Amino acid sequence: MAFVSGGKLWSGQRQHIAADRRVVRMTMEDDLLIVGCGKLGQRVGKIWSERGGLVVGETRTDRSHAELRLSNIKPQLKGENNDTKFSNALFSANSVGDVDDYLRDVHHALDRWNEKGTFLFTSSGAVYSQVNGKPVTEDSPTYEIGFSERTDRLLKAEKAVRERGGKVVRLSGLYRKRQHWDHQMWIDLALESGGDFWVNVLDYDDAATLASLILSRAHKLDSSLFLGSDGRPVLLRSLAELAAGVQGTLPLELPPKKEPSGKMYDNRRTRQWLGWEPKFDLVKDIQSYRGLTQVELMKLAAAVYALGPRGSKVSATE
Repeated sequence: MAFVSGGKLWSGQRQHIAADRRVVRMTMEDDLLIVGCGKLGQRVGKIWSERGGLVVGETRTDRSHAELRLSNIKPQLKGENNDTKFSNALFSANSVGDVDDYLRDVHHALDRWNEKGTFLFTSSGAVYSQVNGKPVTEDSPTYEIGFSERTDRLLKAEKAVRERGGKVVRLSGLYRKRQHWDHQMWIDLALESGGDFWVNVLDYDDAATLASLILSRAHKLDSSLFLGSDGRPVLLRSLAELAAGVQGTLPLELPPKKEPSGKMYDNRRTRQWLGWEPKFDLVKDIQSYRGLTQVELMKLAAAVYALGPRGSKVSATE
């Protein structure tokens, strides 16, 4: 699940990231390899580089290289300088393609880690098999191999990383705050499904500070598995009704309410282990648009439908 937006950092956000960077300065090794330097990887690299560390971001194409250089991340195409080893590594490449090819990429990244620091693999809460609307924690049951190609990729990669001494963080749906057109997405999903299941999300900047803390602190912890979420599961029905209220399109014609399904992430242990708390709240972010004028709402609606009703596809089971 990926939501995207732009904009400057809020003052509270700057303070939050700055605090995490102070911790990073005291605890991290100097270098970091990021395999799959996209939205999340670039944010982690920016945090790392601003405290003076060397960051290399590996990508499949050179389309983002100019942007990476602006964040003091040295871009590198996949396959270049394969013999260079790093104290720390973040594998955040998209889970796509053939299972064996993906696993081969993970093993290759592991071979470039010298084990002096931390290797972190970003996985997904989609691997959890519990979908009965009850709480899911770090060590809740996962699907068996063979359930789906996507979960096979992730679970096999997790196993390889943990066997080599690396760490895994299973992330909930990532979004970027103040993303106008995502409001319509919640409405569309609720109309399609009825809306009676739990949604778990995490802002990209919160995910980046979480990943940075795992990279800098996790080698001192016994646990090799973490759960990334804002800790505030919310019913899709509620999100859709809130978004419709902001857009002035209430009432929604949703089916009668029923017992919620899905997953309710409970990552209190991760937050306690790392001394981390997420700073951003999706519900409050949507509520912040209640003051829009009718003209602004019309522009918002135009932007939504210009992108298509589901420009950012979401898996609400994560």
